[in-house]
Parts: sequence; structure tokens; C-alpha cells
Amino acid sequence: MLQDQNISIKPGFQVLIEIITNEYEAMTLPLTAVKQEDDSNYVYVVKDGLSRRHEIKVGSVSNQFIEITEGLAETDQVITKLNESIVDGMEVNIQ
Repeated sequence: MLQDQNISIKPGFQVLIEIITNEYEAMTLPLTAVKQEDDSNYVYVVKDGLSRRHEIKVGSVSNQFIEITEGLAETDQVITKLNESIVDGMEVNIQ
């Protein structure tokens, strides 16, 4: 569907079309927040000032985001910028 109905398309014009086949709302995180080990995926959440490894299940993936299908609540505080020094039980400060 053309959003602007006043556009006249002439023969020879090139048109870029985006087709959406399946659209739904989902909980997502940046790819940088999710780690994979063997067949499991996990994130680090902050609980009582400590990082805690939390197993999750994932769904669809885009260039920047990954769908979280199980294992997190919307209220969980997830560490989104992980580095190799973050481990389970480490003291963290929320900024």
C-alpha cells in the first residue's frame, strides 16, 4: 500500500518495497547481552547488587536484536554490555 497516494509511478521507475510477512510484539535484547555456551543461551541479570547468570530460550534474531521467548521477566535488569570479566556473583553497580 502506498502511503502517499499523490505519487505517480511511471514506466521504468524503480520501486523499493518492504513486505512484512509476520509482525508481533516480543521481548528482545541487544545481541551483545546474550551469550551462548554449548546448546544453552544465557544473560547476566542484576539481583541484590550481584551479577547472576540466567538461562534463557531465544527465538528470532535480527542484525541487532534477539527475541527472548523464556526465562526473563520484563522487570529483570539485564547487563547489556558484557565483557569477559563479568562472572556469576560479581558485584555490579547500576548506572
